[in-house]
Amino acid sequence: MICGFMGAMGIAAVTKKRGGYTNTKNHGTLSSVGLITACIGMYIIYRNKDIHGRPHFTSNHAWMGIATMVCAFMPAMFGVVFLHPDFGQDKMNKSYRFAHKWCSRTAIIGAYVTGFLGLTKMTQDPLVLASYALPLMILAPFTLI
Repeated sequence: MICGFMGAMGIAAVTKKRGGYTNTKNHGTLSSVGLITACIGMYIIYRNKDIHGRPHFTSNHAWMGIATMVCAFMPAMFGVVFLHPDFGQDKMNKSYRFAHKWCSRTAIIGAYVTGFLGLTKMTQDPLVLASYALPLMILAPFTLI
């Protein structure tokens, strides 16, 4: 899930900022790949818990993950239907674009927080936590603003 959200979706956000038709198409493709990768990751995690007989959705990390997946799915579907540069139903609507942008940003921030919560369940070592969080804090302004 980290690869999907922090890798592909983060790159997609930066690609969109460059503007233009090709970058917009690449933004959609990278975002879709990120969402699919995150869905595959979620399936693998769910299946692994089934195999080992562990309960599902028992932590803040799990519930944040669900919320982040929902928050990522909504702008993806919305973008395909309404904002696609070739066949979007209302691609020039500023309100739709604003909602799409901020829901996507919320999903990326949610992924950052969810990943950090998951790591805190595995270790309390400040060096490990800092080595995970510091790059995200450095890259967040470039990705989200």
